[in-house]
Amino acid sequence: MVKVATPLKAALSTCLFAAVASASSMSFINKCAYSIELYHSQEGLGLAKLADIAAGSTFSSDITGPAHMFRHGAGNNATLLEISLDSETWYDISIIPPSPGYCGSYQECKACTSAGCKTGFNVPVSVKPKQNSGTGTCTPLYCAADSATECSDAYLFPMDNTKTHHCPASTDFDVTFCYADSAASPTVTSTPAPSTTATLQGTVQGYADLGQVKAKYSYSGQKAGNVAGSYDRVTSLATCSKQSVSMQSPVGPMSEEVTMVFRGPMEINNIAVYSAEGGSANSTWSRVSSYSRSSGTTDNLVFMNNKNIDYSGKLSHGPQGYASADGSESAKKPTVFGGVLAEASNPGVVGGGPGVQTGAEVNIMTSKPCKGDCVGYAGDNDYHGWGGGKKAFVTQVKMPQGSTPNQPAIWMLNAQVVHSNQYGCNCRGMGSVGGCGELDIAEVIETNSARDKVSTHYYFYDGSVLSPGGDNFAARSESGTTVYVTLIDDSKDGLIKIVELADFDFTQTTLGSLYQQLVDC
Repeated sequence: MVKVATPLKAALSTCLFAAVASASSMSFINKCAYSIELYHSQEGLGLAKLADIAAGSTFSSDITGPAHMFRHGAGNNATLLEISLDSETWYDISIIPPSPGYCGSYQECKACTSAGCKTGFNVPVSVKPKQNSGTGTCTPLYCAADSATECSDAYLFPMDNTKTHHCPASTDFDVTFCYADSAASPTVTSTPAPSTTATLQGTVQGYADLGQVKAKYSYSGQKAGNVAGSYDRVTSLATCSKQSVSMQSPVGPMSEEVTMVFRGPMEINNIAVYSAEGGSANSTWSRVSSYSRSSGTTDNLVFMNNKNIDYSGKLSHGPQGYASADGSESAKKPTVFGGVLAEASNPGVVGGGPGVQTGAEVNIMTSKPCKGDCVGYAGDNDYHGWGGGKKAFVTQVKMPQGSTPNQPAIWMLNAQVVHSNQYGCNCRGMGSVGGCGELDIAEVIETNSARDKVSTHYYFYDGSVLSPGGDNFAARSESGTTVYVTLIDDSKDGLIKIVELADFDFTQTTLGSLYQQLVDC
């Protein structure tokens, strides 16, 4: 229900009225000496004018759901109010200049030159919770001027991540323009609002900490593996003996220990793995493993490949072993990855394998060796993967164009697959029969002749629940890096989600509020 003091100029997106768990009443109060042109978008779509609020008037609106943005005027140089409703109410003010790129301070984002400075401010604004004020970070926010000191409550640059506030669900707000009785009329762009995606400043979809959400794909419920199933676990490599194992988890076999695999041509700049301690959705998601290309360091993370081949023919161990710095050869001890996986060296060699017929490959494991306590077959050279039903993998990569076959990929496997033989005797199965599980996260597939998109698929158990797949769901990042977050969450009905972000702060040791934002975005 929308209540207006002046005629409503454009309808809200229908998703604004979708039934959700909470709603908030927003009162927009104009204390300026001029009219406020109130514009709104939700989830970055359909920027539309809601009302012309005359000086001294109030406009009220009830909102529900995620990722609302309000501003004065259709132009990008505007003070933004961003608010998102789920189990809590998240809100912030942003005056980040439009299209700032990477910048670490307000002055850097403004990009001041002799021709002037970019600005993300056009009107003073305050936001005050009507209830629950003082509960946690549920406090009033003020922004008086285009200044880091007079607008210190607002987002000033993209990673200014202390500026998101939250209140209990169903908190109502007063939003006051010119709250300090500012009278000077700001510059307002009066061009028509665009009918396609709106350009938001600093945060996309209202999730300030996430930054720009470039793409996303979700598997939930049965599609996440929440069905009773079974797979054939390898118990002996020499005879490829297997034993049927039954299980049920909201995220299927991805609840077991997993490894992540990377194939070139690719550059890997950063990796971080987070796990929820305590096992509940409200647990702390702490960083448990990491890799940094720039510093040449790893923490609880080992790079492996399948070059440790047993040429005796006795199959005394699988081909897993330490990877060389470029992933093309085996190494005698754990070696820090150099960051670059090459294209195939000789794609015409049938059966040449990774690095020869296809791009070079590495996979990551924890630094804890298997000493008789890994599930299924494991040799002396094998390591544990990351177990549990709540884990998140964050990877910063670039996929430059290669020659042939030009099919870089990131995917996840049950760790048992690489313990025995990734390309031989294992528990994976063939095709849609995923067995112990394969999640393709971002793969350039053969049917994409332009090689300009990445796809996702999830295969598990006997294949009776067919992977819905996401062929070509996102653009391939060829010239610059991108971030893929792979979230596995066995809360409720189960969720496996891939979220592509423009950037990520790899120094953070916990996900904090990012966890819920990843779920909701």
